[in-house]
Amino acid sequence: MATDTRSSDQEVHPEEPTSESPQLDDHLTQKQDPKEHIEEPDPAPLAVEQETSSARELIKDFLDPTPRKAPRVVTPEPHKAKLNKPHPRSLRLSATAIRRGFVVLGLLVACFTLFVVGHSVLSSANQPPTYSGLIANKEYLAAAKAYPTKRTVIENKLASAGSEKVLQKFVAAYPSDEGKFDLAFKQTKYSQVVDLSTKAKMTTLRKTMLAIAYVKTNQLDQAAVLNADLNSDKLSLVIALGYVHAARFDEATALNKTLNNKSLEKAIETGRIYQQAIEKYQRDANDKKKSAAERKSATANVEAFTHQLQTLGE
Repeated sequence: MATDTRSSDQEVHPEEPTSESPQLDDHLTQKQDPKEHIEEPDPAPLAVEQETSSARELIKDFLDPTPRKAPRVVTPEPHKAKLNKPHPRSLRLSATAIRRGFVVLGLLVACFTLFVVGHSVLSSANQPPTYSGLIANKEYLAAAKAYPTKRTVIENKLASAGSEKVLQKFVAAYPSDEGKFDLAFKQTKYSQVVDLSTKAKMTTLRKTMLAIAYVKTNQLDQAAVLNADLNSDKLSLVIALGYVHAARFDEATALNKTLNNKSLEKAIETGRIYQQAIEKYQRDANDKKKSAAERKSATANVEAFTHQLQTLGE
């Protein structure tokens, strides 16, 4: 067992054995004046086994590593700092993203345009056609169906400017007394026109039609009465020619005093000649002194000049 070696400066009591227990040393140390500074001697190296390299290896993991110095931060000078240029790949990615953005925007605009156009088309398809549009396209039956209150207007239009065929289809689909009257006039069925005149609503146009029907059915006085209301020069001319066809030249001359129509005047003169020939050949056809052949020839001449007189001026 190793013994402690004390300093030569320290006083050792001769009576105390040197082999005293360490506990006495501790007791003596505690009784010393606290103000006194006692240097403890360096302990003598203990006779221990030399530390092997394997032991150092075992404890080195428990030793604090030697602190390392912080790395030096080098701040580049402003004039030497290099600008951070974007990588070419980043530029390609940005251009691609922009192109995709334009494509998406184009698709959105196209979709919006299709939506607006489709909505407009659907709205137009859901809306009924206009009356003026149907009339402009000559879709008279469709217009009458879509706008029932316009049927009278449509029928009047067809009576004045429509064809016989179109008016006939319209009257068949939407019959009325007025439609029948107008259709009978277009079909030159003048006796029916006179008969239907008591049922149809008479407008200025229909009164003119009726006056013409009176002339065609040799009811000239009735036509003259209507013309007193209408006061139409054209109708006066038609009535005057009717008087010529009926060999009523005095009435025709009276009407021509207001008309002063040279053609009518010539027709009146020619009509008088035809009438004279008719009267002469009629006498020959009735003369029993004439031969049968002469009477037959005279009868044929009466028919020929009567036809010429009745179609004069037409």
